[in-house]
Amino acid sequence: MELSEAIEKINYELCCCTGEQLGPAQEVVITAAWVDQSYEEAALSSDYSYLYLQRHVGPKLWAALSATYGQKVTKKRLRSIVEDQSVGSLPQQQETISDAEVKSVTDSVILGSSLPSNNVFYGRTPELALLRASVLDTQCVLVLGQAGIGKTSLVAQLVKKLKNEPQTLDIFVWRPFYSSTPLSELVPELLGLLDVSQSEDEDLINQVDQLIESLKEHRILLVLDGVDRLLEGKDPQQPYGDCGDYAWFIRTLTTEVHQSCILLTSREPLTEVTWLNETGQSARIIRLDGLGKDAKKLLKAQELADQDDWGTLIQIYRGNPLSLKMVASRINSFFNGRVSRFLKCKTTWMGEPLKQALDTQFKIGPWSDLERGLMQYLADDLKESEQIAFGQVYQTLKDRGMIQTMTELMEAIEILCDRSLLERNQSDDSEVMLSLQPVIKKYLLTDPSGIIHNSLAA
Repeated sequence: MELSEAIEKINYELCCCTGEQLGPAQEVVITAAWVDQSYEEAALSSDYSYLYLQRHVGPKLWAALSATYGQKVTKKRLRSIVEDQSVGSLPQQQETISDAEVKSVTDSVILGSSLPSNNVFYGRTPELALLRASVLDTQCVLVLGQAGIGKTSLVAQLVKKLKNEPQTLDIFVWRPFYSSTPLSELVPELLGLLDVSQSEDEDLINQVDQLIESLKEHRILLVLDGVDRLLEGKDPQQPYGDCGDYAWFIRTLTTEVHQSCILLTSREPLTEVTWLNETGQSARIIRLDGLGKDAKKLLKAQELADQDDWGTLIQIYRGNPLSLKMVASRINSFFNGRVSRFLKCKTTWMGEPLKQALDTQFKIGPWSDLERGLMQYLADDLKESEQIAFGQVYQTLKDRGMIQTMTELMEAIEILCDRSLLERNQSDDSEVMLSLQPVIKKYLLTDPSGIIHNSLAA
């Protein structure tokens, strides 16, 4: 495998798992590992010092890649692991499909980018069944969940399953978003993959019409993975910023009658999909929560001890596969695999990939001042307690002049719950209680990049 291809593949796998891409210094380290250079040699051919690459960049990179690939990745093992994962992989980018290939699902290919390797996949049987039924019966499906929860892995698992089921779908298109992409670039790319002829002077509306004709003619599953990376607008009323035509694009592909499905994954709720769902259009939202009892299979694979304490560990990290894999790695390294010893420290460990994912979510999401202020208020108020009553939050924020009506607060809470950043609990006839996941609470209280405080000050 060529170095450029390896970096592209590593970047995609890391992005699917953590939501983050390789930085320039990380690419220097990967290049050195790929061509068997030492850190000293890498430093001589880059703008970074030997100590910075060895002590700061390397350890964090290998930890993130170990979580991504589900096995220990080191500088010496990187190349063999990446090349082994590529053996027998699905077709690469820019493949087109012929009429003969459309006739048989078993002969179909994945158009666009290849699927992520999906090394570790635990449970999710009910979610997979629900997603399968939704895709085959609905024109637009949004899989919503926090970073590391397994959205991309679940969808990739479904594609693999449907690809081998006769009489379901004809064509599969997998298009990940690493960053914001103008719709004027995406649509021609999709038409090219589907082998639809285009004229140079074709405008965007006509191109979308051509795409819809393909969705009518064939049974296509169009996967747009990580569409939250399009949400660069700072105004909640214009969340897509310069890519505002995506809202129109999603509505159009959902309301026009065809026999295909557009499947989206996102950390952020999409207003247009919510509207389509609530108005009875062919749209569905599937919120992906953490692993339940299947999380124990993940911890078993990590060879942790003290099984009686696994439930507590799973609850702290809410069954998030990425968080559990990374904390398990640290428990093995520093506590000899003993979960009980780690829990005695009464700390919440938060890995760099998750920290970066939360940085991104707080930076680019369409946040209102009320939503940010509510998160900070809850973090401060819940330092010593687990939850707080909805009525108390309403009265406090109203007294502080942060809200005028209860409707404002309810809407903000619903949005934050959809982002998996806030939890709403109620039992029997008791009052609704609000709480934060331990990882989210720690992030807000430490606020490593000043994101919350700076935004409130502005």
